[in-house]
Amino acid sequence: MSLNRKPLRRILLLAALALSLIAVIVIAPTPTPAAASTSRPASVWGSGTLTDAELWNLISQMTLAEKTFNLHGSSDTTCVTANISPSVQGCQGQAGTVAGVARLGIPPMRLTDGPAGIRLSGNYDTALPAPVGLAASFSRENAYDFGAVMGKEGRATNQDVLLAPMINQVSIPTAGRNFETLGEDPYVLAEMVVPQIYGMQDNGLIATVKHFTMNDFENARNSASVAVDEQTLHEGEMQAFEAGIKAGAGAIMCSYNRINDVYGCSNDITQNQILRDEWGFEGFNMSDWGATHRSSDLI
Repeated sequence: MSLNRKPLRRILLLAALALSLIAVIVIAPTPTPAAASTSRPASVWGSGTLTDAELWNLISQMTLAEKTFNLHGSSDTTCVTANISPSVQGCQGQAGTVAGVARLGIPPMRLTDGPAGIRLSGNYDTALPAPVGLAASFSRENAYDFGAVMGKEGRATNQDVLLAPMINQVSIPTAGRNFETLGEDPYVLAEMVVPQIYGMQDNGLIATVKHFTMNDFENARNSASVAVDEQTLHEGEMQAFEAGIKAGAGAIMCSYNRINDVYGCSNDITQNQILRDEWGFEGFNMSDWGATHRSSDLI
């Protein structure tokens, strides 16, 4: 295992095609694409990595309704999205699905919960130790292996995106999900999340760093506001989020809570100025399931 590598950007293929995710996605502005030409028939896109020209060509064939529909997702508990591969068929009990566009050969994108192993209802997967225990090992190798197990099992059950790792800093001892994160030290958070992301994405599963940001408690998370100055913000868990983004994490999830009175998924400072402009994030940004509050969060 090598922890020195370029970010695995091309793993974002399926995400780029589907444009997506559950609830509403916060989309970064994109430049007007150059005219794309391809000899490949629209109905025979096949599999594997498409070129940028092919991606733009495919997107240009989507109707406005199809593009809009793929900005949202569903829990997909009824298996209405049909089969995706010959080896794994039907509903696997994932957390959510983005529909795709069947007429263009864009498959549904399926998302599985974590972070302590793949979590699919009605399916048997390896129950991994609590991530806070992983952090206590202070081992980058363990972190990589932890991520690799989830990557392999996620792909074996035909999942595309893992809703993990959770890297909110333990700052409130009684917070309900402390066990799912990687402890209270920002440096350890950053050092452990990078190899974990590599392990997941080396095995074909898109990693989602969450919950961005300051979602360090459960009680009243839908309405509470975290008051934090700029220096404290950057010196805490944001170190880990930045490390995860620069390691090539394909997705990020914005949080329910407010940051200085502005909801996490509506916060221009964190979502655009820091995430996109300062850190150069090029992946896709999904809301936590009910964390969007206005239509302008789309732009």
